[in-house]
Amino acid sequence: MKPRRSRSNRSLALSALALISIACSGRATGEIDLFSGAGAGATSGSGTNAGNGGTFAGFSGVGGAAGSAVAGAGGACTTNAMCGASAAHCVSGSCAQCQTLNDCPGSLNHCVASRCVACEVDSDCGGGVCRAGQCGDACASALDCHGGKVATCTTSGLCGVCVTDLDCTDGSRPHCGVNGQCVACRSRADCTEHPACTLDGQCADCADDGDCTSGTCDTSQGRCL
Repeated sequence: MKPRRSRSNRSLALSALALISIACSGRATGEIDLFSGAGAGATSGSGTNAGNGGTFAGFSGVGGAAGSAVAGAGGACTTNAMCGASAAHCVSGSCAQCQTLNDCPGSLNHCVASRCVACEVDSDCGGGVCRAGQCGDACASALDCHGGKVATCTTSGLCGVCVTDLDCTDGSRPHCGVNGQCVACRSRADCTEHPACTLDGQCADCADDGDCTSGTCDTSQGRCL
């Protein structure tokens, strides 16, 4: 006659199965998060220049279509086609905004740590200062700023001209970007005549290779090749 298993042994077995299930679930979630499109994961040191990492790419990630299966900055890739508008180039196995400055739009004409930024040093700014890859007038508070409809001091320590879209009265730049400057678009949803929104907040024909029937986008010019 077989011995009867105790309830305590059965409870231990069920607890072990529950722990295994939780561990597997967490691992799966981590794999999905790799392609979440978060813009913070630019690959370190893969750019052509060394220096302060640029946060001017306040437009990082805005150009991609919602729900796209392509990877954002830092996502794994083997070709440009696997990357989205927020980081359209596959650099050393990760999606990044640029490999060289030739990948960047004119107003962000420096490639630093695989990110397109406006400046590396103050002398790049024509009289302003360079803070985290962005040019502007330095400030400690809004009291130091006087331009635009409203006076703001951004988190990077530069004067901004807007807080909301209502502060942007120029019809060609009706949206307030995250860097406190008015731009044409924050995402492709803001563009009507053109299908894409570039890293510097301009509506264009393309922001990544997926926007082009030819399969190749010149991201510095926002046009298909």
